[in-house]
Amino acid sequence: MPRLNLYSRFSLRRLLRHGRAEVRRSLQARTVALAVILTLAVAIVFSGVSITSVCASLLNQITQQSRNDYSNMVQQTQTSLDAADVSSTVQVQQLVNDLASSLQSIGSPHDSIVISDIKAS
Repeated sequence: MPRLNLYSRFSLRRLLRHGRAEVRRSLQARTVALAVILTLAVAIVFSGVSITSVCASLLNQITQQSRNDYSNMVQQTQTSLDAADVSSTVQVQQLVNDLASSLQSIGSPHDSIVISDIKAS
């Protein structure tokens, strides 16, 4: 009987030690998995923010370049109108139509209101 009792105590201690080790390993595995998941989530969020920022910056650059091009064309046309020998209404109307066509070919859809105003005047 004493041997059985001693053996059962030893087994219980061993079983408890083994159980604690499993819990510890399991906790470590969960901690590592959580850290990996959080790292991936942060990387995805950072990538999304970076892409959005780059797209906004590119859009701003393109918009500014388009405005500059549009302004330059209007100035060139104004210079052409000022320098032209305009002796008849037909020549003026032709120059205005040419300007409107040029602006319409490079402008955006909402520019048609401005172009119709130019043609009307």
